[in-house]
Amino acid sequence: MIKNRKAYLVEELIRVSFTKLYSILFYLIAGFFYKKTHPFNFISILSNVRNRGAIELGQNFCLYAGATIWCISFKAGNNVSINLGTHIFGNVTIDDNTMIAPNVMISGGGHSMDKSEVPMIKQPSTSKGGINIGSNVWVGANSVILDGVTIGDGAIIGAGSVVTKDVNENAIVVGNPARLLRYRTK
Repeated sequence: MIKNRKAYLVEELIRVSFTKLYSILFYLIAGFFYKKTHPFNFISILSNVRNRGAIELGQNFCLYAGATIWCISFKAGNNVSINLGTHIFGNVTIDDNTMIAPNVMISGGGHSMDKSEVPMIKQPSTSKGGINIGSNVWVGANSVILDGVTIGDGAIIGAGSVVTKDVNENAIVVGNPARLLRYRTK
């Protein structure tokens, strides 16, 4: 048992050291492309990030493999984690200590469709003000958050939910469209 624990601790030390070394090297090589970032942020080389000049990242930001950020503006606070396969578009702000689970779609914009004689792909982009996600929020896997939504501090978005309107602080919402299940207790 003690031998296995020692092996685990050595393996964990190597993993953490490699991650920190990668983060520092990434910061030195690519960090100056971002509007704001920090040396210990982790941005996977297997993620897809566009318009880095419009991105501000707090400390301990993690963007995992397969995640996409194609933004007009993107701001993330400290201790924000964006997991595998998550896609973020448009104008999005995420506050401190927020977790975004795998395969979430955060769409802070859309397309105009007013003119039926013009193909939709050729119509201009639209926005209802983007998306604001508060601090200490947990967005469950496979959720969708649509443009114009504000999610209050401490909220939980249940897995597979489609959020079409604002979510109150400490609310737990689930479903399509997302509905209030209950409030978190203090």
